[in-house]
Amino acid sequence: KLESNDQWADAAAAYLRVTADSAAYPDAQYGAATTLYKDASRLSKEKSPDVKAAATKAEAQLKKAEGVLEAAAGKTLDLEEKNSLEASAFQCVSLTGSLYMLDGVGRQNDVLALTDEIEKKYAGDEAKIGEARSLRVRALTALGKVKEAEDFLEGLLAGDPNSKSTALAAGVLARTFDQQVSEMRAKDPKSTAADDLWKQAFRYYVISTRPKLAEGRASDELEQVGRRMLIMGEHFNGVPEGVTTFVGLKSGKKPVAPEYWEEAAKVFEAAASSGNFNAKVGQARTLGYLGSFKEAS
Repeated sequence: KLESNDQWADAAAAYLRVTADSAAYPDAQYGAATTLYKDASRLSKEKSPDVKAAATKAEAQLKKAEGVLEAAAGKTLDLEEKNSLEASAFQCVSLTGSLYMLDGVGRQNDVLALTDEIEKKYAGDEAKIGEARSLRVRALTALGKVKEAEDFLEGLLAGDPNSKSTALAAGVLARTFDQQVSEMRAKDPKSTAADDLWKQAFRYYVISTRPKLAEGRASDELEQVGRRMLIMGEHFNGVPEGVTTFVGLKSGKKPVAPEYWEEAAKVFEAAASSGNFNAKVGQARTLGYLGSFKEAS
């Protein structure tokens, strides 16, 4: 109840009252770790001077919970329970990385060491390696080492362009570049450097969506990526500012950069497979821009 009311510190204290002889102890330790992380995150957003102390407390509990959960996973014969405990243990590792990057904590360099540990400990696990690579890209960009983050990603792509774990990292860098473009355009709407960066962001968005499209996995994230691709297409195809529909545009005129809308249509189609209404609308709009009016209808 405390947790549902966003009373993170009090919720953590309640979780920590659960004793080690209780069957609920591993879950309680995890609950305490996640709520202490949320409390530190709250203090970070509030720019409170107490954030570092809260982060230190959260870090200690995250590491303790990770150990407790892994030990419990090693004792159970129930595969479903084992998988759940191991997933929670890894979530503690992931949250530790995010904790280091909170404003006011500023331990991005520690994230780099943490990602190396994850890659060694979970070698062969695409999802966990992907999380580590995503954390690394986030840390490098937070440190202002964007070129290093790009070189890291390009090195991974050269080794295996179809890696699912690399695709996760590509999505992180795509969003970073996308945000930078927004900031650049606020200063200079006609910036050619912003155009170049947006083209790179688009390339990374495409790489990030490949595994999901191949597996037919729908998600809200896909719909969001499709929306960004749609907007990029509007920009690079010269759609006048403020226009949000293909209706009324010159018919028969082929887009000069159709690849943005072609990729957006694929992404929207995958996202719409789960019944996402916004994705269906996005797909129809994109097909309209491409001149595929029957399909849009």
